[in-house]
Amino acid sequence: QSNNVQSNPPAVTCTGSGVRLRAEAHTAGKILGFVNKGDALTLLCDDGWGWSKVKAGGITGWMVNEYIKGAKRSGYKTGKC
Repeated sequence: QSNNVQSNPPAVTCTGSGVRLRAEAHTAGKILGFVNKGDALTLLCDDGWGWSKVKAGGITGWMVNEYIKGAKRSGYKTGKC
């Protein structure tokens, strides 16, 4: 995961309802909270694999980029093990 924290993080919005904020950038990460369509987010960094670290209210966590509007983000990637 990238630690490319932006010096002036952009304000973006959520485009989905009940989108999970997670402790880690993967679907097994602990759920910290939820965001909904239109909620304001502060974009902190992108991991390059389709997840971004955001701040929503008092919660900082990871969410899938497909639900972020207002900034170009990396696409979700899958791989085979």
